[in-house]
Amino acid sequence: MLNYARLLRLSALPTAISNVLAGYLLVAKSWSPVFALAAASAASSFLYLSGMVLNDWFDVSEDRELRPSRPLPAGSISLRRAAELGWTLWGLGLSIVLAVSVWASVVLGKVPWLWLACGVILAAMIVAYNAGLKRTPVGPIAMGSCRALNVLLGAFAADFATRQTASGKSADNSDLWSAIGVAGLVGLFICGVTILSRTEAARPSRISVVGGSLVSLVAFTSLMGAGFKVMLPEARSGSATAVVTLLLGGFVFGNLCTRYSAALAQLSPSSVQKAVGASLMALIPFDGLVCLLARPDAPGYAVSVLSLLVPAMLLRRWIAAT
Repeated sequence: MLNYARLLRLSALPTAISNVLAGYLLVAKSWSPVFALAAASAASSFLYLSGMVLNDWFDVSEDRELRPSRPLPAGSISLRRAAELGWTLWGLGLSIVLAVSVWASVVLGKVPWLWLACGVILAAMIVAYNAGLKRTPVGPIAMGSCRALNVLLGAFAADFATRQTASGKSADNSDLWSAIGVAGLVGLFICGVTILSRTEAARPSRISVVGGSLVSLVAFTSLMGAGFKVMLPEARSGSATAVVTLLLGGFVFGNLCTRYSAALAQLSPSSVQKAVGASLMALIPFDGLVCLLARPDAPGYAVSVLSLLVPAMLLRRWIAAT
């Protein structure tokens, strides 16, 4: 079971779920309707886990040389079992997207085109990235696009669901555009992390470490800038939520700077892997900050997202996120 958990990289799964929750809350302003949120979270989880398995399946020859302890090159799990698992998870994720779209068209008489297109493109991008795009110059952009689409999967589910409410009121388009902007920042952040990780298993490149760190910090700083603009006046007036938001952003930013500095100073596979792992975990407070900005009057939403750090950190003790 531990070998399968390592193949699936279960410790990173909470980061995918937090992306969906943040995108959903930005548009719906709550976890309601629950069915739409559950469908988006399930589809995202299956697709994300399939990407982890297919990544190792496509890379088994390279891993035999650079990562011989991984489950597939070590022989702990057969290539056939890995293929069955990876493609089954991929099919389940895509099936949820298609099933919800068919159900909506039959029962509601409307097709959730944005949700359907996002899910199909995300599924296709996962395969395209693992099958070859990651070895090209556009690899980091492709990986960032997958994460951005993951956020949008939640946002588009919320957009369609809120337009079907009894009141008949349409979702606020400005909220949807905000979600698209956040998705872009998440994608940019992961683009930087991917650049950072490109040589983590072999000989780390100073250019990759510097470039990846800068891109990720620009994305996180952009989110912090928006947070300061919204929360600073509230903090000055004594809002505890605003103060916590600013402190959380500062803490995460400081931790990222520390990890990136250590990776640049040591320039070893171990230090770069730690920086990449810390960056992935930072996605959860990143999404928590988004939730605080979306609903500063209801910090419970952000707390529920930040609570995903608990299983993520516990699982990291046995299962590497990269």
